[in-house]
Amino acid sequence: MKIAWSLVTVLYLASSINHKPIISAKMGSVSTAQCRQGNGRYDLHVGGTIKFTNVSNHTLLLPKKIDVVRTFLAASSMEEALRKKYVFVMNQEFGGSVGASVSLEDFIALKTGANALADVEPTVVTVTADSNSNPSEGFGPGTYWVRLEFATIPAALFFHAKELAVAKKTWRASGTLVDSYVMTEPFRLDVAPDPKAPTCESVN
Repeated sequence: MKIAWSLVTVLYLASSINHKPIISAKMGSVSTAQCRQGNGRYDLHVGGTIKFTNVSNHTLLLPKKIDVVRTFLAASSMEEALRKKYVFVMNQEFGGSVGASVSLEDFIALKTGANALADVEPTVVTVTADSNSNPSEGFGPGTYWVRLEFATIPAALFFHAKELAVAKKTWRASGTLVDSYVMTEPFRLDVAPDPKAPTCESVN
């Protein structure tokens, strides 16, 4: 599968108080890998880095690694993505180690106006060689505008309310722990089949 990306990804997290953005982020780099499942289906792995910018008026605690992607959405055009008209939607918690230990060292204390990079753990979605495939089986080759919804805290905290509450209180002096799902702005993804990709059995 040959993948081409437009690296113009921006996300915003709205403040619950004034509804203004407090975070912006652009996809700084994207890494992709794929393998063949068989019967014209592929696993597409998408990772990379995101550049956060703190546009709020206080210090924020943001993860050095994003390990939970909640939703992968693909539209046929930028306009359709902005209208939330998607041809493929996968709702699932991707990645993350719920049992992993988390410390303040796993976060970036980002001051107002400052930038920082965070790694994105690869997300796996199914694509097919058939452009007329059923969306429930994956999405076919072509050009898409994709949005990702992901968590701003590691899975080890996101799925443990007690530990999250303790972390917020304990780390308060270092900054505000951002606890939410956020959505990227649409970014372009070109997908084309590559019959020379390794089999999934050989890489797992």
